[in-house]
Amino acid sequence: SYESGPFSMMLNPVFSDTSGKTSFAYRYFTYNKNDRANHFLGFNLLGLSFIYGRYNDIYDFESDDYLKADAGLFHINKGFFLANTFGFGGGYTFTKGGEPGFSDYKAFNAGFLLRPSQYLSLGFAMHDINGKYDYGNIRRRDTYSISIRPYFQNITLSADASKYSNENFSDLDYSFSGSIKMANDIELTGKIDTDKNMEFALSIPLFFRTKYPSSMVFDGYASSFQNSRASYSSGGLSYSIARNTRAKEFHHTHNLLYIKFDRPYNEVERPAF
Repeated sequence: SYESGPFSMMLNPVFSDTSGKTSFAYRYFTYNKNDRANHFLGFNLLGLSFIYGRYNDIYDFESDDYLKADAGLFHINKGFFLANTFGFGGGYTFTKGGEPGFSDYKAFNAGFLLRPSQYLSLGFAMHDINGKYDYGNIRRRDTYSISIRPYFQNITLSADASKYSNENFSDLDYSFSGSIKMANDIELTGKIDTDKNMEFALSIPLFFRTKYPSSMVFDGYASSFQNSRASYSSGGLSYSIARNTRAKEFHHTHNLLYIKFDRPYNEVERPAF
């Protein structure tokens, strides 16, 4: 229900159409106990997003070990956000190449977003719809989300609940997050789940005065998982062709315009008779 970061459409496809920007993004992701990093590239235009992820290793909670993936993961999403109030989106995800267990993966994703006011957002997303991979089928995962903004856009509090399609609502997993926007749109975010796993993020936008108003955002993520082998660090940057008037501005010094008049002028012209 809350958009954060240039790859948010991986969580809910509707976010492909909420920013009104053309953007390019790169993210570097590494587990703290592993040397092989993963990489992500993203492109967004007119509500359509393309994301490529290079997964070298993936941490498996059940075996408490890193699994060699060597797979390329592709996301294609399209979102529709109407009157800044209601939106829906869908996407398709698949892999190319990779080790057994990570090859031939394919699935559909869908999401919805409702913003009845500037203080409230409601979201719902489904992942791995009709999901399959080389070992069989994958269970669909549903996520329900709510975000409130008690102080306009400066503070956002969110709660998410998720479960697999064959589970009861009593099996929901919960996570809670909060973000605060400070001066120049610098954003600090924290998240914790019911297993006491924690994640932190810092986002710093820079605004440039160019022919086409644009902004660049640098961000960094870190986690503290109960299983330390799963902890990760991530950093990235994105470039958006859009104006962000509250971001930090850079001005050229001594940028002045001088006008010299050849005769004096009155501030108020007198009427001619």
